[in-house]
Amino acid sequence: MQGSFDRYFEDAFEQLLRDHYGSAEQLSSVSWSQAEEAMRRHQVTGGLTPERRRQLFEEHRSRLLVDGED
Repeated sequence: MQGSFDRYFEDAFEQLLRDHYGSAEQLSSVSWSQAEEAMRRHQVTGGLTPERRRQLFEEHRSRLLVDGED
């Protein structure tokens, strides 16, 4: 059951990333600390450790940068 909760929070956080920073251009001038501050007010962020949130942010950034190169 814990895995289901973790997946819910990860999915919700990833949706927040897509909503706030859906393109490489939107992310180009945003640091992790700026993104964390902007998204921290959303309830779903409390279900993940700061380390996991940062990891998901960096993965999101990497995906956007790779997609943007095509």
